[in-house]
Amino acid sequence: MRGPRGRRRTTPLLGLALALTAAACGTRAEPGPAWLARWNGPATVMAQAVELPLERAAPEALRGAATGPVTLVLTGLKAETPSGATYNLFVGPSGPARAATGDPGYVGALSLYDLAGRSEGADRVFPLPPQVRAALSAESGRPLVLTIVPRGGDGSPLVVTGARLVRQSQD
Repeated sequence: MRGPRGRRRTTPLLGLALALTAAACGTRAEPGPAWLARWNGPATVMAQAVELPLERAAPEALRGAATGPVTLVLTGLKAETPSGATYNLFVGPSGPARAATGDPGYVGALSLYDLAGRSEGADRVFPLPPQVRAALSAESGRPLVLTIVPRGGDGSPLVVTGARLVRQSQD
């Protein structure tokens, strides 16, 4: 079908079909990755800290990560039973196990109370503090990791299937 200027137009049904196909394949319409760093699992966190290596996006995608809002998105979270355990989350270079919430890479804490017994995994979003965003945009070449440190509780395992650092739009 040709438009008024002789250009080819797509019909609304074809556009809908293309959008549904892209959604089914997990592709996005916008250029470049929506993520700045990511990890694909799964991993089970029990009594010991776990480091999940984050794959960085291309350097051009990381530019400006220190100035705009960035969030950590944990996906597919599951726990068999509720417990008093919390999981401290840290993002930064690999290194000695982190434990203190005053650590510059501290992002937040995750609780299992509302995750227990779900048949499908849940997602959780944590805004990254400025110092973590600055480390992300630095082109130091040092690998970034998401460190999950369990605290308290009965050691009920936490399953994580994915993690992404995502730049938020500033609309």
